[in-house]
Amino acid sequence: FPQAPSAGAASRPVAVVVTGEAPYAEGFGDVEELRLPPADVRAAVALADAGWAVVLLLVTGRPLLLPPPLLSRVAAVLVAWLPGTEGDGVADVLFGRAPATGRLSFSWPHAMDQAAAAARLKGPLFPFGHGLQTRAVG
Repeated sequence: FPQAPSAGAASRPVAVVVTGEAPYAEGFGDVEELRLPPADVRAAVALADAGWAVVLLLVTGRPLLLPPPLLSRVAAVLVAWLPGTEGDGVADVLFGRAPATGRLSFSWPHAMDQAAAAARLKGPLFPFGHGLQTRAVG
């Protein structure tokens, strides 16, 4: 995430908004736009606007576009990369039982015209290697 969560995030209730795309293989995943479900974006924005610290959990197999009105309101973004049956590992990171150690192995696009990897070389939303490393709590 581009900046640290706001100082008041720890004192606010936290909402984990799980969104992304259904698992797919081959042509079943072909889509015109790599966007989040609009209803999920509206729900996350509404929670943030109501004072909740929103953690956006993306369950996806590829980068999805993060609209600016959403990105500017969330406290954190965690990408789960279609974890299959390993949801416990995602929960362990969310609740601090395991560290978050991921770094992007590619640049994350900010718009559809950057969907092709070569087009992301200039001005990506998140550059190659972006990510946080945390420590487990307790």
